[in-house]
Amino acid sequence: EPGWSEAFAKFTAGEAPMMVGYATSNLFFSQDEGQSRFSSFLLEDGTFMYLEGASLVNKKETKEGAKKFMEYILSKEFQSLVPKKNYMFPVTETALTEEFKFVPTTENTVKLSNEQIKDLVNNLDKYKAELIEILKK
Repeated sequence: EPGWSEAFAKFTAGEAPMMVGYATSNLFFSQDEGQSRFSSFLLEDGTFMYLEGASLVNKKETKEGAKKFMEYILSKEFQSLVPKKNYMFPVTETALTEEFKFVPTTENTVKLSNEQIKDLVNNLDKYKAELIEILKK
């Protein structure tokens, strides 16, 4: 099934008028093009937050290597690479590059309940078809 890469290719080729991505996507475009031809925007009523995480499994015995890995991903060295290489905000107090001041932010976020998530998963094809019809208008 097509994913982000296929959507990105169609969008940048002008075959799609917009695509869903990250608020920080324009940082990737500016790296690629020297300056951004595209601009990220957030919906006025709210937008979804995408959070990536890492955790240790709750077991009696956690391997020392796993603990060291967690310490490393929270280190200043690793967190300083997140904005530069992954175009995402770090989880610790880390200096951001100048371009990050152009990333849109909002206080309005959307959270789905577990029931809403189950409904979305169970009806994904239906909702995709409805969205495509709306975007065709």
